[in-house]
Amino acid sequence: MARCRDREGTQEWIGGLYERVFDGSLKLAPIPNTPYNIPNMQLRIATINLMAPAGLFLPWGDRANGLARALAGHQPDLIGTQEDTPESLEDLSRGLPGYGVLGRGRWADGGGIQCAVLYRQDRLKLGKSGHFWMSETPDTPGSKLTGMGSARVATWGVFHYEGRTLTLLNVHFSHLSRREQARILLRRLSKLPRPWLVTGDFNSTPWPIWSAHRVLSTHLTDLAADAGSTWNGGLNLPLARLDWILGSREIRGSGSQVLRQGKSDHWPVLVDVNIA
Repeated sequence: MARCRDREGTQEWIGGLYERVFDGSLKLAPIPNTPYNIPNMQLRIATINLMAPAGLFLPWGDRANGLARALAGHQPDLIGTQEDTPESLEDLSRGLPGYGVLGRGRWADGGGIQCAVLYRQDRLKLGKSGHFWMSETPDTPGSKLTGMGSARVATWGVFHYEGRTLTLLNVHFSHLSRREQARILLRRLSKLPRPWLVTGDFNSTPWPIWSAHRVLSTHLTDLAADAGSTWNGGLNLPLARLDWILGSREIRGSGSQVLRQGKSDHWPVLVDVNIA
């Protein structure tokens, strides 16, 4: 379940003015600004934290069909999911026929919850794909940053559409070391084909000094900035905007919304994008 504020976040705020993201010491590989001289690509993107199917609180069996219906009614081309398992993805896929699934568990043996990507196979063809972990050794399965409670896996895929190529990367940040996770994400993203889309639950609101948003926005645009709160805490109340859809500079959002449908502790977010 997402957390908005925590002691670690407060400590980061106290020392925030001295963080590398503000003093200029953050070093990333140069990111090219490649022009695209072919017609725009129009896609619909979604992100949703499914809420891990465990315990008696909002049991998955009571939620699966509603979430699938909420998404199917809008027919997203790409869906980034968080806190999913093979079983919950199988249930979701039954309500979303025609979608391919790309994912892997966060543990070293491939088990555990995933950050899967679903894609419309009638619109998109999957090319290269992979996973990495939020750690000092991102290519080591099951690894994690020092002091982080659980491993966090990210999933990416390169998709082809009508002669065009784009990369989607899907994440679920820990509430600990959020800015460092953002730096790991950007370093990996810089090695993948543009244009880029990033979906996920970032366990952080956009505005605080300690937010991952401050780091990511140096290279990515928030495509759902006006969509409103996405985390409801399982109470169906708009509590915070923790779920974002970001894009590289050649991507423009043409409309976004939060779907207050389906039972989870997060609501789905949708963005229509034009890719120049």
